[in-house]
Amino acid sequence: HGQASVKQEGEEIHISCEKCHGPGSKHADEGGDPRFILKGDAQNCFQCHREKRAQFSLLYHHPVPEGRMTCADCHTMHQTGGKSKTTLTTNEKCMSCHEEKRGPWVFEHEAVRDGCTVCHLPHGSMNNKLLAESDTNLCLKCHFNDETHQSQGHYGHRRAINPIPNTCVKCHTAIHGSNYSKEFRGIGSD
Repeated sequence: HGQASVKQEGEEIHISCEKCHGPGSKHADEGGDPRFILKGDAQNCFQCHREKRAQFSLLYHHPVPEGRMTCADCHTMHQTGGKSKTTLTTNEKCMSCHEEKRGPWVFEHEAVRDGCTVCHLPHGSMNNKLLAESDTNLCLKCHFNDETHQSQGHYGHRRAINPIPNTCVKCHTAIHGSNYSKEFRGIGSD
């Protein structure tokens, strides 16, 4: 109990409870009472997960550094094998806070089925809404070919790839799914 092994750069490292929770003497003196376990915060996690600290330093990020969320809101730290996992599937975890993005939709964006992290970076991003890339570039990764982008629809699709400030979500506002439009347009769009 209290030992986890992780492999880091090919070397096995043992981590004890005190690495994250601090000295356990009060907890031990009180017969193992869990009320005397110091709770870890993001700074504890960042001691080992430096790349995540860097991601949370980006312009757009979940409010973990500000203390309005913790790593434990999405991850459980006590998995076997020393690797932290999300406590639920990624989509279920994301939808627990972002309920408005949950379907079912009559017209569902296929990317949503593939998982939120297909388009979003959960720890931090340089793009608004934690997008992995600027929204037009992100959409075009899957939707750029002659059949679906340039030759279908109106002239606006041809303009969207020109260097002018157009974005896909300007017209396709219901990007996660829609009950009204197979083109993911919001209510009242034509």
